[in-house]
Amino acid sequence: MKMKLKDIVNIQIGYQARSRIEPNPRGHYFIIQIKDFNGKRELDYQTLTKFNPDRDIERYLLHDKDVLFLSRGHKNFGYALSKPPVNTVVAGYFYVLRLKQPEIESEYVAWYINQPPIQAKLQSLASGTNIPLIPKSGFENLEIVIPPLEIQNKIIYLSKLLKKERELQEKLSTQLDQLVCAISFKIVMKNEDKKES
Repeated sequence: MKMKLKDIVNIQIGYQARSRIEPNPRGHYFIIQIKDFNGKRELDYQTLTKFNPDRDIERYLLHDKDVLFLSRGHKNFGYALSKPPVNTVVAGYFYVLRLKQPEIESEYVAWYINQPPIQAKLQSLASGTNIPLIPKSGFENLEIVIPPLEIQNKIIYLSKLLKKERELQEKLSTQLDQLVCAISFKIVMKNEDKKES
């Protein structure tokens, strides 16, 4: 089934501060910013900035299973939240997608948005040259294919398996590099010892 994004989620712009966010270790709120995502687009809750808002913040508070979408820049992506800390908001250059229907998985929505053909469509909607912006009006009309819940969950499972396999491959590659370097260095030093003796 194909639907427009606005038919399955409510879309809201992230927290719009009136001035620059000032970090405050004693602040009562957290804010998610682009710097909190690593190169693999994974979010680290430990790096979130504490602050005190300069305006009413209640309507911006994030919920479990919200989907974040980076609307500005050249590398837009979707990310499904999982149990964010209480009193957390996201910066205004993100859109917050809140599902209207329980039979749609937030992780599937994020996965779908991140697929290359959809990314190409999103790029075609972007306006501006320096820091492109995908306008909410265009984004909310993006069509998304919604398969049965069973298929959504299979896709999520496969996606997680692929991620785990890549992590294991990277770890194995790093360990292999270290092993080869250690053996090579040992050979060099052994050869040097022979020369000296």
